[in-house]
Amino acid sequence: MRARAIAFTTCTVFIAFAGSGSACAKKPAEESLAQRLVAKDASSRVKALTEAKALPPEARRTLAGSLVPLLRTGDTDTCLNAVDAATKLGLGGEELRAAVIDALNRVGTEDALATAFLYRIAGRWNFVYVRKGNRRWWPDHGLAAPRNQTHYIFRPTELVMESRPEFNPPSITDRFVYGSVRGVSPDLFDVKLQKPDDPSGGEIKRFKLSANGKTLELAVDAEGNAEPTVQVLELVEANWSDVKQ
Repeated sequence: MRARAIAFTTCTVFIAFAGSGSACAKKPAEESLAQRLVAKDASSRVKALTEAKALPPEARRTLAGSLVPLLRTGDTDTCLNAVDAATKLGLGGEELRAAVIDALNRVGTEDALATAFLYRIAGRWNFVYVRKGNRRWWPDHGLAAPRNQTHYIFRPTELVMESRPEFNPPSITDRFVYGSVRGVSPDLFDVKLQKPDDPSGGEIKRFKLSANGKTLELAVDAEGNAEPTVQVLELVEANWSDVKQ
């Protein structure tokens, strides 16, 4: 009886181990891919990036997690290569974003701090009202808060405008890419928004992020106007991955 019980236990453990083998094998594969994404050799990074773009969603999440320790402990080149990979692949997740921001702040160059700011504001924001000095009004100039919303979805490389009518499905109404990004202070940046098909055009807006990260203000004429017209956005969620590329 004792011998049979031991045999049964051993068999159960073997089956459980065998059943988890494929899942265990996936993690080292994504860890290896993450290492190649930050390699010193540029051609290796390009090949790894092509492989990573073909990964299914679950594997992409695992890959994002594999980049986090590289961002936290890597040298400057490793950190910048990891950020480049995460940005080009559109990888999200709060842990990855925090690691990206921390790594870029450690690098400390003007370009790194600008990219860190774009990651800080990345997410879905609702356009709630407009203000100028002590006056404020609703986006549609109505007498009450509009039931139809306009969401600004900031991704690390682009801004997507989304209309969200009360009784109809949401739809994307516009897209902008980031041109120049210039830091004025840690929470104040001038960002040039350009149409993807018109890189020579665009409009510079001053972005001001609140201390708690929940409010974002956009002003067009902030530099030359003591009382600029300001669009006020409130954070809905720090997620941009639900927007189509």
